[in-house]
Amino acid sequence: AVLYRQGNFAEAMSTVAEVLALREQLLGPRHPSIVSTLQLRSAVLKAQDDDDTAEADLLRAVELQGSLMGPRTRSLAGLLNNLGNVYVKQERYGQAHVVLDEAISIWEELKHYDSLVYAYTAKAGLARKESEHETSRRWAMRAWETMERMGGPHPRRGYAASAVGAASFRLGELEEAQRWLDLADAQGTLEDEALRGHLGWKALLAEELGDLEAARTYARAAVEGEHPLESPWRERIAGLAER
Repeated sequence: AVLYRQGNFAEAMSTVAEVLALREQLLGPRHPSIVSTLQLRSAVLKAQDDDDTAEADLLRAVELQGSLMGPRTRSLAGLLNNLGNVYVKQERYGQAHVVLDEAISIWEELKHYDSLVYAYTAKAGLARKESEHETSRRWAMRAWETMERMGGPHPRRGYAASAVGAASFRLGELEEAQRWLDLADAQGTLEDEALRGHLGWKALLAEELGDLEAARTYARAAVEGEHPLESPWRERIAGLAER
């Protein structure tokens, strides 16, 4: 897990494969500890863009968790949420809706609000990919309001605020977009790909507002990174960065 958080995916993959093989040999293929190992390996695989293998690990983990612990547990909902994110990345949106809705149903039943925030923001991102911008904003607002009721810091505050801002931009509500994107900045919780996507929206908004210098600055920050920017607007953002 430490190697994964450090971004050392090759070494993390080697280590988790060894752990999985050892646990299967010593404890058997249906021991509860296998679930957490599969979940970690799926995260490493997803980070390496091996989504098909990540999906296979998660499907196995879901089946094992459900048969060992029952069909309505917090842990099973977490696995379904992760599987939904893989389906979103694969652009299998119908399947993503099914598993994310099931995760939400379980977490709402258990009143596990902290986890619900992750599922709500996943639904917001999914709706945005489907160009359902009003729906995207509703899910992001639901996540934000849940965190407001919980109080205190939460790592998804910035993401939720940015999602509301992005949806508002797509709906042509530029002042509202500005307010929420600035609010996302104030949370200080955005990082990695989520931060790059957020900066892309800031660049597009600045361009619409006529601030080309700010648009160029945000765009250059957005396109920096090992992987291409995940945005349907990436060509426009890249063009702004090159001005």
